[in-house]
Amino acid sequence: MEQKFYVCEHCGKIAAIVKESGVPLMCCGEKMKELIPGVTEAAAEKHIPVCVVKNNQVTVTVGEVSHPMLPEHYIEWISLETKQGNQRKVLKPGDKPQASFAICEGDEVVAAYAYCNLHSLWKKEVEEKKQEEKMPDGDYIVCKCNHVSYYDIIDEVHKHSNMEELLKVFEDVKDTTRCSTGCGGCYDKVMDIISRTIMG
Repeated sequence: MEQKFYVCEHCGKIAAIVKESGVPLMCCGEKMKELIPGVTEAAAEKHIPVCVVKNNQVTVTVGEVSHPMLPEHYIEWISLETKQGNQRKVLKPGDKPQASFAICEGDEVVAAYAYCNLHSLWKKEVEEKKQEEKMPDGDYIVCKCNHVSYYDIIDEVHKHSNMEELLKVFEDVKDTTRCSTGCGGCYDKVMDIISRTIMG
């Protein structure tokens, strides 16, 4: 069942549906409003979750560039939807806009959600084939717009001595190779290559 979230427009309470019964959720004497997640970027900051799956470890980072985590503007929580259920991690101002999850063998990631206190709910669906994709031994073109290859990206990643900041490494790789500056279609591939290289 697709994960759905509802919000009370009076008190701000948010509820997630575990089992659909057809009866509307009520709060403060009125029906709660379904939160429809954004799936394309519309705000100045970046909100689309970036999901990296490695074996049974899942890392969700909010934004192509790091989302603010200030008291007045931050990601309140990140939720992971899988074929067997869902998980949620609560964040607070000052934290990284990132959450790590573990999934059972045989389970698969379906989508990641991020809730911003100012810009509401955002979603990124994860294509099933990407979870099973193995990193090739040979070279291949990752970014067709700028003709950037797999080894071009690997070479740039290895130039970094401090690889703790995934998004910082991505920005440096993007600036040098120009990958993900065209149509944007290679973004997930580039992030996956960088993540796999960093995590060994």
